[in-house]
Amino acid sequence: MQTSLSDISKHAVQGGQVRWALLLVVFGGLAGVLAGVSLARKWRGGTDDGNNNDAVFLRYAHHLALPWLDRLLLWRIARAAKLPTPLTLLVSSGTLHHHGRQFAAGFSASRRKRILRRLSAVQRVAFDPDPIDPGFSEPPTALPDAGPPR
Repeated sequence: MQTSLSDISKHAVQGGQVRWALLLVVFGGLAGVLAGVSLARKWRGGTDDGNNNDAVFLRYAHHLALPWLDRLLLWRIARAAKLPTPLTLLVSSGTLHHHGRQFAAGFSASRRKRILRRLSAVQRVAFDPDPIDPGFSEPPTALPDAGPPR
């Protein structure tokens, strides 16, 4: 049965009865939209208690300029290791190495190599930053002579 909304409103205004099934569908759709908006806000805005480790991880990964595939790999490793957040993997090089090797052990040899290669790249970016900053200028070797003390 297909009817337009104008037919439904005319029927309701004229004193007719609107079917309960139609009302349930409308209210169910409205409840679904509200639940979706609520989940989207929670996902974007975090939790009310201020403990939003996932957002911190995403910001830090963005700061490191990690590609999204590497971020996804870190999420998968953290989930497999039952860690609260992938940020835990970026606390120390040893933690990333340990959990990364355990995760890669469950795959074929070629897949394991690819995973370990990606983790090595993440490890270099996160823990072995380039010591030479192009914006850094060397301090002067001697202070300018200010003359004799007064």
